[in-house]
Amino acid sequence: MVLEFFLLYSILLVFIIKNKGATVLTNDLFWLFTMWFFIFGIFYSANIDYAYKLSSNTIIFLLTGFFVYLLFRKIGFHVVLKNRKNHIGKNEVVENRINTIPFFVISLIGSSLYLIDIIRINGLAIGVKSSYSVSTIGALSFIFVPIMLVIWIYEINYSLRYSQKIKRRAYIAFVVYFMISFTIAGRQAIFYIILSTVASVFWSLSLSAMTKDLFRAIKNNIIFRRLKFPLLIFISIVLVYYVFLSNTRYGDNYIQTFEYAMGANFPDRVIKQSEWLGGLGKIFLNIILYFSHQLSKLEIVFQYYEGPYLFGLYQLNVISRRLPLSWGLDYRLVSWSKRSILASVGQMGLATGWDTIWGSLISDFGRLGSIVVVALIGLLVGKSRKNFSKNNTVMLLVFQALICVGMYTTVQIGPFFDIGWLYAMIWWKIIVMLNKNKIKRIRIM
Repeated sequence: MVLEFFLLYSILLVFIIKNKGATVLTNDLFWLFTMWFFIFGIFYSANIDYAYKLSSNTIIFLLTGFFVYLLFRKIGFHVVLKNRKNHIGKNEVVENRINTIPFFVISLIGSSLYLIDIIRINGLAIGVKSSYSVSTIGALSFIFVPIMLVIWIYEINYSLRYSQKIKRRAYIAFVVYFMISFTIAGRQAIFYIILSTVASVFWSLSLSAMTKDLFRAIKNNIIFRRLKFPLLIFISIVLVYYVFLSNTRYGDNYIQTFEYAMGANFPDRVIKQSEWLGGLGKIFLNIILYFSHQLSKLEIVFQYYEGPYLFGLYQLNVISRRLPLSWGLDYRLVSWSKRSILASVGQMGLATGWDTIWGSLISDFGRLGSIVVVALIGLLVGKSRKNFSKNNTVMLLVFQALICVGMYTTVQIGPFFDIGWLYAMIWWKIIVMLNKNKIKRIRIM
């Protein structure tokens, strides 16, 4: 049934985008619910024999958490913004282009140092290694790499939104970010650049063409039509890249590898469907495994995890892993505790898997504390969405695109666990603070 679910899911996405318009891709709720619908659909349609299925208590916990998020997001959306007087009466927002050259130069230097450090220590074993090492210089240099992501999102969308020539640094930022991801076999980072682009460019195209129809917006935009063939080439490269990774990492015994790693048994029907897909079969199995096992691991964490609780420092491991172990705040304490739990229930293979953002929140704040934190996140996202709805600027669009990426990662371990996403958010906040004068409001009454 899983292949049939893929078809149903694709039809559902097309239906939503067709009826709601391309701008729905910029909505955090679209990514949140389509991704969770995806993993639930795969989990039940694939019918993989995981030892731990979702219990009624875990399902009630998830439903409560999502309800609380929606409720407080709505409250945040209706909170009165600061400087309300700026929104009284009719006005038009004029947005001048941000000069991203200084940040581009800084990021180019940092990215170059990081890439050199990665190759120097790990070599060019692309796709073979699932982990890699960096020196202190490399770790510090990585801080500047995510700037390339935000520069790409901003520059491509500003050009599409206002029908201006795409800056050369936008292309370079894309290539550099993709090259680093490619070198370290970083599928996650490649997802980031793809999803943030999808979540933003169609909004820009729709506003530029003054239509919600996605295909009409694409057809009417001269700049996007020029990118058609490079886009097709990029998609082909990514597809070949993922096939290559699946082959090099798991080899001919990929089914047995998956079953051993995740303590699961693949039904014969799923295996036959993967064989029917030929070269794409391993990607098919990768998707099924990657977007189903976390519900089994979440069930175990929800049932048995009783501490330690790090109050956010498990997810913000960029901080906690640099603290003295004697403080009892190192994120590895949580990892060790989870490994102990998995070993005790005979599911040690899941130690390498994800347990969704809910598992991360439980590890930091406990079950009840997780709901409280989700309420706060809902308030912040709702307020951000309100601000964006009142000021449809590319400057705020970048932030919305990154939020959408964060919603995608909730089915893994959550966005705050990934320093690449976190650094991108921080850098864009810095860029916005330094360029607030680029946005002006003109009264048109």
